[in-house]
Amino acid sequence: MGWIEVTSPAPPLPDPQTTAAFPRVKLKALDKAKILRGTEVKIIPFTNRKQIGTNAIMFLPLAELSSSLAHDQPLLTPGDTLWAAGWVIKANDPEFPHSNWNGWMKRIHANDAKQSTQIEFLPVIEGDPNDLNTIFTTLKECIRRAGVAIVTFDLPIWLKAVNIIKQANLPVIPRLGGFHLLKSYLGSMGNIMEDSGLLDVIQLIYPGSTTAKHIMDGGCFDKAIRVHLLIDAAIYQHIMKLAFTEEERGDMKTFMEKVADGKMGARHSDPVVPVFEQRFEETFKRLAKGGRTPALWVEYHHMVDVIKLDHHMVDVLYFQVRAEDADVLVMLVHHSSDSHHPLFLTTSNGSYDVRKIKESLSETQKSYLLFCHAFTGCDTVSAIAGHGKTTLFARFCEGDAAEYIDIFLDTEATKETVIQAGTAIFKYIYHGRDTALGEIRYNMFSRKAAAGVIKPETLPPTEGAAAQHSLRAYLQTRDWILLQSMSLNPSDYGWTIGVHGYEPVPTLDPTAPEELLQFTSCNCHGDCSNRRCSCKKNGVTCISACGVCNGITCRNCSHDVVESEEDIDNDC
Repeated sequence: MGWIEVTSPAPPLPDPQTTAAFPRVKLKALDKAKILRGTEVKIIPFTNRKQIGTNAIMFLPLAELSSSLAHDQPLLTPGDTLWAAGWVIKANDPEFPHSNWNGWMKRIHANDAKQSTQIEFLPVIEGDPNDLNTIFTTLKECIRRAGVAIVTFDLPIWLKAVNIIKQANLPVIPRLGGFHLLKSYLGSMGNIMEDSGLLDVIQLIYPGSTTAKHIMDGGCFDKAIRVHLLIDAAIYQHIMKLAFTEEERGDMKTFMEKVADGKMGARHSDPVVPVFEQRFEETFKRLAKGGRTPALWVEYHHMVDVIKLDHHMVDVLYFQVRAEDADVLVMLVHHSSDSHHPLFLTTSNGSYDVRKIKESLSETQKSYLLFCHAFTGCDTVSAIAGHGKTTLFARFCEGDAAEYIDIFLDTEATKETVIQAGTAIFKYIYHGRDTALGEIRYNMFSRKAAAGVIKPETLPPTEGAAAQHSLRAYLQTRDWILLQSMSLNPSDYGWTIGVHGYEPVPTLDPTAPEELLQFTSCNCHGDCSNRRCSCKKNGVTCISACGVCNGITCRNCSHDVVESEEDIDNDC
């Protein structure tokens, strides 16, 4: 099987020295065989031969398919409106020069910048192109080269490829070749319009029943496209001849002449263009409600628009993002739209269909996704030990902490409300909503101490640490929502500037109470009465933790001090 790789737009050209022509070298048959053997693609057997792939294809109503398109972008260009307007002008002014759709488009786009495309011929796969093993091998090689691949086949092989892709769940978008796709569409149009009188109209352009019937069946490819575009032009002339004033037609004629002369690109507009677009749309909508016959011909007009769209279509069928970071996947799922092109995240472990992931989530899960990923640990926020993301995500989506999570999704929330909400969420995580966070921490420590196993990282954070964690999580969530980096001053949201840049602030609370920080003990064998005693030196009394005196038998304990005072009093 022969195959090529098409890249559009083409990558930058390498150094001209590396693209210089190579001298032709005559090789012997044995040398050619060695070269070909080095590029040989080994056939991978396809073992699953059940013909179930095409059964999994879903056929959707046209209305449902069209609803998935981005309605904020017109399907046809202003150039199409100008082409239709030209026929309206010609209906009133037969001397006005105007061409069919293909000629008009070539004329107004003659000076457009053309996008370059790179075509690379790949090693021939030694196998029957119709064999399932060969097709399977080709698909696997495409995946190896491109991750998520768009592969175009002719109709017979396309059907088999769809079966294989569905059965093996391969990350491949199978595309029917443009010729077969449009030919099938033209045949469908002929079938729909079979008893409408379209055949008789076609014979006015191409006399004879044989050619006309071939056109109706999708044959005579070039003639079929020309016929349908000419009939669409006649429809515009017939129904729109008197729809515009002489002044409107004059303004459009002047603008069209500028465009045709290259003085104005076809993508630029003029105030008269929206007038024609709106009038066209209103007229066809009104006719569609005027009975079965007008509605059928309006539908035919829209089918011809699809032919134009096929010629306009930019060959961008999907977008692929390459990254190894879960943060990227979470943002793609949150910000992607169903009206956009298919979107895939490709990692070293495989590819992920962002649209399918988003469709599998409930509305609540979609809303809480960014917050949950930030709060439970990401590149800028520490994880919560002992609590997995999946478990916490499920708990958050139950709705019991919704009022607090919504504060993190509010880009105008204050620091005080964020800290309060974050503390409440930590209490919810550790099942103590009506208990202070410090008390929850103490109770859990006591239980673990009694059991003899204490892992400090599994304890709830202190209120100070929870506050800083919450501020960092809020800042990261806000950045993701707004698609901005450091949308607020990080120094106010759990970060400080250190030697190596921004560093997280663990807490603003002291490490321990002041009395505990001043804790000192000694191991003196004397009476602890001089500065050789560490307790005496630091100005504190001996305590029970002192090794010898235990804060009882020395002269630096509180008991001795009291006795000394009593003795003094007695002496006095």
